[in-house]
Amino acid sequence: MSWQNDFIFILKTELEKRKRENPSYSIRAFAASLGLGSGPLSELLKGSRVWNYSQDWALNIVNKIDIQPHMKRRFEATMGVVPSENKFVSNTHFPNLNFSDDILTIPSFILYNSMSIEQFKLYMKTQLHLSDEKIEALVSEFQTINGGQKIEGNFHFNVSSSEEAERKKIIKYIESESQVAVKVLEEKKPEEYGINSITFRGSKERIDFLKTEVQKLLDRAPALVDNGPENDQVYRFSISILPLLPAR
Repeated sequence: MSWQNDFIFILKTELEKRKRENPSYSIRAFAASLGLGSGPLSELLKGSRVWNYSQDWALNIVNKIDIQPHMKRRFEATMGVVPSENKFVSNTHFPNLNFSDDILTIPSFILYNSMSIEQFKLYMKTQLHLSDEKIEALVSEFQTINGGQKIEGNFHFNVSSSEEAERKKIIKYIESESQVAVKVLEEKKPEEYGINSITFRGSKERIDFLKTEVQKLLDRAPALVDNGPENDQVYRFSISILPLLPAR
């Protein structure tokens, strides 16, 4: 879906909302409130005209509309802009979280913060088939983090440190990633996940630029699929950049 499609959807949604509040509300009044001509706006909403002005102008118009925060974040993300109100929680915010031998510690922590404790326990028992003892151990560990308060937002785990102690955590984290991926492949339908990989030659001095571009995508990704109260799935989106061997 392009940002132009999202833009038109936002305009249509807002116009419908204003008409519900005031049945006599006109397209002329709507256009005036946005700083647009009523003729071009009408054609745009009917699909007989395309938005051929700048992204900045479209964003300025959206900023004049009182829309749900998730819709604004998604619109910004489709434009290639890091959403202004993205909520990320870095692993530096919960240093007590262990990279334990259990592959489910990290994804379980994300699930724990995405549902009630009762829902979490039921999910871990019925879907992941953990024992009551293991579930209670996870809950106890997670309740020591952030004073027991749920952490809202999207979870960002930074495992880029080169310190030797951290390297062991990185290895454990990658093992966790791999085993969780296998579990998904075993239990989910192909249309529910995506796996892509590319191997290429490159220059060490340019790799930092690639890392920057990857981070931009990671920053935008949650907003691209954010559907507010209709969100029905927790996703893991992981990207690894690994130097395999010298290019010959």
